[in-house]
Amino acid sequence: MKPVSHAGLWDSPWPAEDGGPRRQLVPRAPGLGLRAGERLDATTRHVMFANMVVLRAPGEVYLQGSTSPAPDNAAFVERIDPATLEPIVRSPDLDAGGVWWPGGIVAHANGFLYVTHGTFCHQLDRECRVVAKRRLPRPSQYNSLLVLSDGRLVMKNMAMDGSVRSAFTGSIPTASSPSARRSRSPRARSRASRPTATTTAIPSTSSAITRSSACGTWTPASGSTTGAFAT
Repeated sequence: MKPVSHAGLWDSPWPAEDGGPRRQLVPRAPGLGLRAGERLDATTRHVMFANMVVLRAPGEVYLQGSTSPAPDNAAFVERIDPATLEPIVRSPDLDAGGVWWPGGIVAHANGFLYVTHGTFCHQLDRECRVVAKRRLPRPSQYNSLLVLSDGRLVMKNMAMDGSVRSAFTGSIPTASSPSARRSRSPRARSRASRPTATTTAIPSTSSAITRSSACGTWTPASGSTTGAFAT
């Protein structure tokens, strides 16, 4: 199967869960390039509640996980050494809102990382510093996130006991910090002049999915001067 590039994601071999929203599970790379007589050596590192890894620019490998499966858990992101797997930088603990699910991370074409975990979506820069966060509209946990070709983030909450209906929620990035602009993927730079849209919920044709209320505002992290989403 030939992997399909995706305009909303960072142009790397593996920028999101399953490689991207098509769930092809195929890295966008030519292969390992092993020659006769060469071999692969494996490195392991034990990390409790590690969830997934994404790739951004060459040499930038990000591990996303959580501190525990308890209600008071938090998410974290590490930029790890691609050879030793040891952490180079680590995010502060990221609020989960009192619920747990493994969540997910994407490397967006605008240069930022986005992490959905619990009832929050967090925006991080390439050094794992928090730029902004948003509490999502439903009180139940959210199951990771996808990026559409226009850059929109799409998330869906989960009602494990069937007590409430789930809803798709979407947001569109509108701006990036100076450092992110300098490091955006070429695809993102080519779309910089596109109009933006307000944050809305995305309805589904399924009777089990209902329209959600708007997500509210993104809360900039302390010291941050840029916002990332329209409200």
